[in-house]
Amino acid sequence: MRKSIIALLAIALLAIPATMAGDEVTGETAMGAQRSHISDSANRAAEYQSERDGFALSTWWDMNLEGGEQIQLDFSMLNSNEQEGYLRYNNGKSWTIEATLRRFDHNLPHDPLSNLEATDEGGKATFYTDEDPNAHYGIRVNESVATLKYRPHDAQAWELAIVGKRLRRSGTRQHTSVGHCENCHIVGQTRTVNETTDTVKFLASYEKPSHGVSYEASFRDFNSDADSLSRYYQYARHPGKPIASGDLFRNRVQFDDSILPVGVIPESKSLTQTFRGYYSKDNNHVDGAVAFAQNESQANGLRAKHSSARVRWLHTFDDTLALAIHGRYTSLSSDDYFIDVNDSLRATQGPQAGQSYYDIYLDAPGDFLRQSAFDRKTSSAQADLTYRYGAKKRQRIKGSLIAKQTDRDEFMETKEFKLRALFSGRMGDKSRYRFSAELLSATDPFANIRGGFREPRSAGHDPSGNPFSDLQYYDMYATRIADLTNQPTSGITAKAYFTTAKTANSALTFTGSYVDQKNDETNVYDWEKTAWNLGMSVWWAPSDRLFATASYTVMDNDVWTGVSVPVLDG
Repeated sequence: MRKSIIALLAIALLAIPATMAGDEVTGETAMGAQRSHISDSANRAAEYQSERDGFALSTWWDMNLEGGEQIQLDFSMLNSNEQEGYLRYNNGKSWTIEATLRRFDHNLPHDPLSNLEATDEGGKATFYTDEDPNAHYGIRVNESVATLKYRPHDAQAWELAIVGKRLRRSGTRQHTSVGHCENCHIVGQTRTVNETTDTVKFLASYEKPSHGVSYEASFRDFNSDADSLSRYYQYARHPGKPIASGDLFRNRVQFDDSILPVGVIPESKSLTQTFRGYYSKDNNHVDGAVAFAQNESQANGLRAKHSSARVRWLHTFDDTLALAIHGRYTSLSSDDYFIDVNDSLRATQGPQAGQSYYDIYLDAPGDFLRQSAFDRKTSSAQADLTYRYGAKKRQRIKGSLIAKQTDRDEFMETKEFKLRALFSGRMGDKSRYRFSAELLSATDPFANIRGGFREPRSAGHDPSGNPFSDLQYYDMYATRIADLTNQPTSGITAKAYFTTAKTANSALTFTGSYVDQKNDETNVYDWEKTAWNLGMSVWWAPSDRLFATASYTVMDNDVWTGVSVPVLDG
């Protein structure tokens, strides 16, 4: 991996004096040229650098005109693909216009997929096809933002603003897709990227030191004009049998021997609205916000909605004691979607000839109504009590009580409670410390319901080679009873930090943490986790432009869980 850059910088420097009485104009311009060469993996050596050569320019100007108007300009470019600019104009009274421009290249990797080759003892093969092995992938990003602000000259608490933003991404990237049930055939293809995201924001606010309110609305439109991508899905067969055995396995898939679209990116529209407010008086402060968001897919009309609200109350009793109470509510919902399963494929050979999968095993259509496991309502409350003491009130003790409830519409309800303590402060002028501890108690954390077996089981093997005489995976799945999870129902967490700077140009830091968690609600196995780490680092800066760091960390992480590995050979 090599990277070479040749640049000629600062061959001209201009300082422009005032052009007319009362005006002030200052600035500078540097011009040059860039030559860049990148070999091997550009995404690693220079992920966000263009290999294009070209004219280089850097300039900035500040203009304060006699009538009170102000103009700021800042622009730099290394070539036609790497540019960044900022322009600001203020009419000296109420109006301000701002514009920004960013243009750069994002070099992306190309996976040769050459590690995806294997054949098992039964003849099942894993192989790959890279349809464009010599392709170089990358995205050109163009972002432009324009802002118009109005703040009345005689009513500075008010402000109105309109923001327009366009983000364009164009280029190519690698798309990989797999075969039917397992990763038997991996296909790499070149996918064209031609995306545009247009955003329009409206902001209105009224803010004073003691109180204020604001409203923000954002409309976003995402469009993709790239050509569609498709791939060929091979003829379905039993993964452990040769093709000559016929289509014994064909009724287990929804499609085969066909060209179908892959990597589809649906266009979408979204609307977000946010209301904020705050109020302060004497020793009390209250602030809060309410937000609503909706995203709609233009491909099928499905919508996802988000709404949330938060409120916080702060009260200081004196210069040593303060109380804070927080509350938050969030709701996520999405449209249900009817899945029309294609169960028309039927086997033509073997004992299942003429029958579909659902004819044999389910005796009912496989169609179902998709209801999202992400749909939920979450509410939380937190109380913090902080006490400051010692010289200059540099030492602090903070206690927190946190309660949270997650009610999943189509799944389980989780409740958790946390008790947290924090000790922090300074030891003199050169040392700081922080220690925290947390106790957790939860019920019904997120889990894979009936995701495993009570005891390990495996499918038998029939020497005759008849695949239907062995224990089938659908029989194994039907016997699952164990609830599996990696989320705790109880636990303790402790963290410690100490740093000292004996001199102005050096520091020594020690860190440590300990975690002990357990879940005994899995009805078969207990999930347990114990972890700790200790670390030390040294920082030394012999000069303003040179510094060195060294660190050492030792850690241990021990997790015990019961798992069920779904061995599905195709």
